[in-house]
Amino acid sequence: MRRSLWLSLLALCLTRSVLAAPQWHALPAAPVAIRIDGLHFIDPEQGWVCTGDGEIHHTSNGGATWERQYQDFALYFRCIQFADAQRGWAGTLSSNSLLMHTVNGGADWSVVTGIPEPRPNALCGLSAASAQVIYGVGSYAGPARVIRTTNGGTTWTSKDMAPLASTLIDVYFKSPSEGFAVGSVGQFPNSNRAVVLHTTDGGDHWQQRFVGTRLGEWGWKISFPTPSIGFVSLERFNAPMFFLKTVDGGLSWSEHAFPDYNEQGIGFATPLVGWVGGADNPTMGTTDGGSTWSPTPWGDYIDRFQFLNEGFAYATGVSVYKYSDETVAVGDVDRPRPGTIAAPNPFGANTTIQFTLPREARVRLLITDPSGRVVRTIEDRWRAAGAHRVEWDGRTDRGTPAAAGIYLFVLHAGDRHEMGKLVRVR
Repeated sequence: MRRSLWLSLLALCLTRSVLAAPQWHALPAAPVAIRIDGLHFIDPEQGWVCTGDGEIHHTSNGGATWERQYQDFALYFRCIQFADAQRGWAGTLSSNSLLMHTVNGGADWSVVTGIPEPRPNALCGLSAASAQVIYGVGSYAGPARVIRTTNGGTTWTSKDMAPLASTLIDVYFKSPSEGFAVGSVGQFPNSNRAVVLHTTDGGDHWQQRFVGTRLGEWGWKISFPTPSIGFVSLERFNAPMFFLKTVDGGLSWSEHAFPDYNEQGIGFATPLVGWVGGADNPTMGTTDGGSTWSPTPWGDYIDRFQFLNEGFAYATGVSVYKYSDETVAVGDVDRPRPGTIAAPNPFGANTTIQFTLPREARVRLLITDPSGRVVRTIEDRWRAAGAHRVEWDGRTDRGTPAAAGIYLFVLHAGDRHEMGKLVRVR
């Protein structure tokens, strides 16, 4: 009898353990945007995201509800960090409003002045190493610069990173003195090679810990699930694809093969379990430290992860996603839908984007460059249920021909958010 009761209790515990396994899910009330690049939570309940539409949103209940705190359509917000519940900074792709600052939890934002030359022309990454020490890097297209404050934002310094790097995209500090920055070295955009930089004296001196050999490649995002094991995603538009891994705290980095997929966001819950997102669907996941990858289609265009512990995280892409053992009703968001396609692709003069709506919905169809800047707004209106075909004539919103290169189509239709890659040739 006693043994039977013990076995029953064990089975119940195992069942609860399986049911409580954390999963990724979309937050139904979260904002949606062309792209939500910036993400920072100071605890499981309170966090902020910032968007390519010039918005900053705040939640105080773990993403159940959101408040839009700021909006300026002229700005593209790329990164956000808070030192505490009141003091935060948001970086933009605008040199005139490079860094925004709040001292009241996001209720009000103002432009940070006094950042000296050589200042970045845009900020792509921020890292709060402590309540007083904050770092920022930029930019995707260069030049490579690092800004730093050691007094909670009262004053800032700037550092030119040439010739160690020509572009910088992400920054991560383990402590106020030790940190990493990733980007590329070489001539942007076709002759640059991925680079990982490392400092142990608070950014006074840096050294290259990794320099890639392939052209047209960037170090994009950084993830350290433990102090010794870390990962860096490598963005590249042509195969073969790789990511970087360190097992000695970032002193050395090794390349590992990745599926033919445009990597951007990278996040690991443990040294074995992690995900990579990017401009192409689906999100890819691994359970063996990156030796193998498989599709895990829980989110679109993922660019930023933040893990608060190995079973709890947030990620951002076209919306906000949560990794936890919570059960969330997401309505139609997980139901299979017909995919959105563009043909021909690659294209010369024009291409036709095709999609199907299960019901009437407000449709926003955008063409963006790889960094998320809107090149052309194709659709912004209500559409009836059914199949639709929309042509892009290869022109920008100004009516000028778009240059040859990589573009993305971005579809928002009700609770549906999809993206795909376009290649224009001449």
